[in-house]
Amino acid sequence: MNGKADELDLSRLPKIRRKYSQGLGGPIRAS
Repeated sequence: MNGKADELDLSRLPKIRRKYSQGLGGPIRAS
């Protein structure tokens, strides 16, 4: 999958960032 694309989307949508943080629970949160 596109990890970089996800990071950009998360930066744009903080709401999704929470969802991803729970799913990944690591990389995005540490970012």
